[in-house]
Amino acid sequence: MNILVWFMAGNYYGNGHMYRSLEVVRAARAAGHYVKVVSNVDIATNTYIIPAAFSTDVADVILEHTVFDWVILDVPTNRKAITNHLHKYHSVKVCILGADIDETYADLPWVIDHPSKALVRQQFINSPITEFTGTDWYVYNSAPSTFDIAGLLSQALPNATMYIIDGSTGNGGFDTYKLMRACRNVCTYMGMTAWEAAALGKPIYLFSPSGYHLVYARNMQALGLARAYPIVGLPETPEKMAEFVSRPYEIDYSMTKLIDGKAASRLLEQLK
Repeated sequence: MNILVWFMAGNYYGNGHMYRSLEVVRAARAAGHYVKVVSNVDIATNTYIIPAAFSTDVADVILEHTVFDWVILDVPTNRKAITNHLHKYHSVKVCILGADIDETYADLPWVIDHPSKALVRQQFINSPITEFTGTDWYVYNSAPSTFDIAGLLSQALPNATMYIIDGSTGNGGFDTYKLMRACRNVCTYMGMTAWEAAALGKPIYLFSPSGYHLVYARNMQALGLARAYPIVGLPETPEKMAEFVSRPYEIDYSMTKLIDGKAASRLLEQLK
């Protein structure tokens, strides 16, 4: 198959879109498919850099010169408009990564609602689950700047040790896998960091900047993979934050084992 992968990363988007898209790129190229990438970051080989966040101009030029079977789209907004444009002007099929259950306008909405569909980086797969007594928290702080998980957690637990990662700055070159493994707990908003932490078998405390995120945070809780704050937003006070993150829960390790690094291959099978 000829596949065009289009993702955006950095700024307030975070890096989950990039990580899961590159996992699909890796699997597709390993399977012998022809893959091109459109992105705002120059991180993958055969990448066309798109300067405007959601302009279709670059994709239009590429699709005029190469016939693609699928466009795999992983952008945080304007997905319906982009999909409709691709259908109307290029008659190409569209797969949306991290789709919502109602995004039925896509030819394949890849809804990440189960461990077997989680597109996590390969180093997180089959990593030994060990107990740590060093750093207390891995905190992934991205999403809108007003959604400051790290700031509130630092006030709630002033004596706790933390690695605080700002996803809006591209992770600062840190090895997030190494840092996450070194921590006892993970605190983040609902996204790919949560699935990567689940692959490591970490206790995860999730927050949701929107109703969309809350649906999937509650789903992870129902699967025994995380504890989700029950409403959109953060606790009102440091005391309420401390109360929430101090509640232990039982991790369902049978679910963590289902994050097996084969999600991208399952997706590609559905594209055929």
